[in-house]
Amino acid sequence: MKQYFRSRVSRIASYLEIALSGLIILAVLLAGIEIMVSLYGHFWDITHRIYTFDIQPFLKHVIELIIAVEFVKMISKHTPESTIEVLFFIIARKIAIDEPKYYEIVLGVVAICALLIVKRYFAQKTDPNGVIIEANTTLGEMNAILGTKFTPDDGGRSARDLVLHLIREEGLKPFTGLEVSYKQHRFKIYSMKELEIDAIEVIPLASRKEVKSFWRRMIQPVSDGQPKN
Repeated sequence: MKQYFRSRVSRIASYLEIALSGLIILAVLLAGIEIMVSLYGHFWDITHRIYTFDIQPFLKHVIELIIAVEFVKMISKHTPESTIEVLFFIIARKIAIDEPKYYEIVLGVVAICALLIVKRYFAQKTDPNGVIIEANTTLGEMNAILGTKFTPDDGGRSARDLVLHLIREEGLKPFTGLEVSYKQHRFKIYSMKELEIDAIEVIPLASRKEVKSFWRRMIQPVSDGQPKN
C-alpha cells in the first residue's frame, strides 16, 4: 500500500511538472514576441535616424529566455547534464550582463570550471537518442512516449517490471548503469532508490542503424539511375 501511494504521488508530481513546463514555454513565447516587437520599434527609429538602441537589455532578456528553455529541458529530462547546462547559463548571465565586481567574475570562472569537472568526471553520461522515464511508468504510457508496442506479456505492467524481467532472464542483479537489450531498445538503469529501480534510460537501437543505412544509400554511387551493388 505504501508503494502504491508513493507511485501515485510521484505520477501526480510528474503531471504537475509537465503543466508548469507548458506555462513556462507559453511565457517564453510571449516574451519572445515582445522582444520582436521591441526590435521592430528600434528598427523604425534607426530608419528615422533616432539612435536609442541599447544591446545590454536585449542580451539580458535573450539570456533569460534561454535559461527558461534550459530549465524546461531540465524538468523534462531529469539528468545531471541538463541541470549543469542551466547553471552554466545562470553564471554566464551574472558575469556578462549584471556588471559584476572583479571578485564575482573570478568566482564565476571558478564555478564554471567546477561544473566542467563535474560534467566530465562525475555526471552520468546519457545517450542523445535516449529518453529517461520513471520506473513506475506504465507500459501504455511508455509506448505513447517512445512509440513502442510493449505489452504485459513482455514482462509486466510497468517499465520497472519489464527491466526486472529482462535482468532476471540474464541472471543478473539490478545496479545503477546496468544495461539490457530487448526489441531494438537498450534499457539502462539510470538511478536507484532504496535498492529499487527509480529511473530508466531507454535508447532506441534501430535509429542508429537506420541513420547509417540512410547515409550509406546517400553516398552510394549511382549509374544509369540504378544504385550499384
